[in-house]
Amino acid sequence: MFNRAIDWELLRGDNPAARVRLLAETKKTRFLSREEVGRLLGVLANVTDWRWRAYFSLVLMLGKRRTEMLEARWSDVNLVEGLWKIGLTKNGQPDFVVLPPQVGKLMAALPSRGESSWVFPGDRSGQPLKAPYKAWQQIREQAKILDVTIHDLRHTTASWMVGQNFSLALVGKALNHADPTTTNRYVHAMNDAVRAAKEQTINAMLGTQAAQTSENSF
Repeated sequence: MFNRAIDWELLRGDNPAARVRLLAETKKTRFLSREEVGRLLGVLANVTDWRWRAYFSLVLMLGKRRTEMLEARWSDVNLVEGLWKIGLTKNGQPDFVVLPPQVGKLMAALPSRGESSWVFPGDRSGQPLKAPYKAWQQIREQAKILDVTIHDLRHTTASWMVGQNFSLALVGKALNHADPTTTNRYVHAMNDAVRAAKEQTINAMLGTQAAQTSENSF
């Protein structure tokens, strides 16, 4: 703030806060476990407002950003080809979102299709759905995931993709990361895959010992 004031010539001299030591920022990465995803989907299945039921389900399935999903237009969605074009995203680049069959089926059944220009029409005519926080607060309380934010659903999508042995490059493409290093935060999700790979390798090694013992028994 002081630096900007100096730039605007509203303050003369040095920045009086220049010697303040800033705390290091650490990015929080929270993702839902298998059990938590199950609880969340169970709660979503009983949400009375179809818009929130579908909205949070699609955020989880596609890993898209909160605003991108809220402002989705039917004119940008091609269910035949299974593509959704987002003209301008947070990273300043267009995003062509691939829609898997499960997503296409869900979206094809939405009441807004053919009735509104918005995938999720808001309460005001001509406006998209807004302010998801209140609905999310109720949902996460029922699902017993109080510390999970809407953006954590995006983290969950990425973490699960990595955990299923998909490459970081592919996950970065799916989430439209402009900087490949952004995807590196999900490397921890590879632990289960690495553990399984090591277990399989060790079993193969031990199998050679068992085979050798069997041959020597004759």
